[in-house]
Amino acid sequence: ADIGLLQNLEGVSAVAPKLQLGGWRGNNNVHYGNKSGGFNISGDLPSIQEFEAVTILSGRFINNGDVADNRKVCAIGEKVVSMLFEGEDPLGKYIRVNGVYFQVVGTFKPKSTANWDNGKASTIHIPFSTFQRAFNSLNMVHWFNVAVKPGFQASDVQARAKIALGKRHHIHPEDPLAFGGWNMQESYQ
Repeated sequence: ADIGLLQNLEGVSAVAPKLQLGGWRGNNNVHYGNKSGGFNISGDLPSIQEFEAVTILSGRFINNGDVADNRKVCAIGEKVVSMLFEGEDPLGKYIRVNGVYFQVVGTFKPKSTANWDNGKASTIHIPFSTFQRAFNSLNMVHWFNVAVKPGFQASDVQARAKIALGKRHHIHPEDPLAFGGWNMQESYQ
């Protein structure tokens, strides 16, 4: 319901909820055969691509069908590929995350050419709905990515989003600890 609430706010062009196993930038042991590594596990909707630009290297990204059917599939970053598969084609193979198996349907790399990719190349994206069920996170969202339409101020939309979420969850609108937030408009200014 929070997703729909945010999608219908004036000035919002896109919303992508996110779940993160182990918290932001949490590294989780992921296994393939006798190899393992610590990676970011992210539960997402396909719309996350509007916020975290990636180039598909092989296969595909998670899609709406994966979300609707709670498929145990994943798209993996290029560092995950190099550490777990060492030259082997990962498409169609299964990796294990906290005892749950996910089939690799695609590989990607960050579109950014900068050396700092914010851990994107070490990320594993699984469908949002699958994450909720596999990792006991029903009715939970860790954070929302919200894009603002041209002509609107991100800070105004952010303030309205906090007020709307506060009303829905019966939180005082001026409670500074209820909702965190960050917007790129403030960084650029």
